[in-house]
Amino acid sequence: MQQEANYLTLPPDVIASIAAKRETAMSENPALRVLFEPGKPSIDSRDLHRMLGGVREHSTWLSGVMKSARLVEGKHYTKYRDEDPTSVKANGGKVPTRFALTQAAAVKIVAFSKSPLAAVVFDYMDTVAALTTPYLLRAAQGDAK
Repeated sequence: MQQEANYLTLPPDVIASIAAKRETAMSENPALRVLFEPGKPSIDSRDLHRMLGGVREHSTWLSGVMKSARLVEGKHYTKYRDEDPTSVKANGGKVPTRFALTQAAAVKIVAFSKSPLAAVVFDYMDTVAALTTPYLLRAAQGDAK
């Protein structure tokens, strides 16, 4: 006998509350939109570096955060060659390697950072968790309604 999937349905007022808090948070800090925009396929590591106010050189910074966040190529990021003439010229005539991070990887990097954005991300995630956790716990116990 095949078991039926158990989907969690949040009440409309909880969904509306999450949506309102999301819009407020994103209007107050546009960087959140980059990190949490639904359907966004990836975030360029250089853009994230700038968002965090990167002081260290990008490749040194990226190498360190990839190691500390335990990011895996193919799962958390992909590498590609940026053959755009402007990028090549800006890179001293060499074709630069770019890194496209998943949203989850970008959020993890922000969480590990000492940037003020880290606190904003934690506050946003804490709000979503506070609103959804009671329903998730009930669903886990089989009592979701």
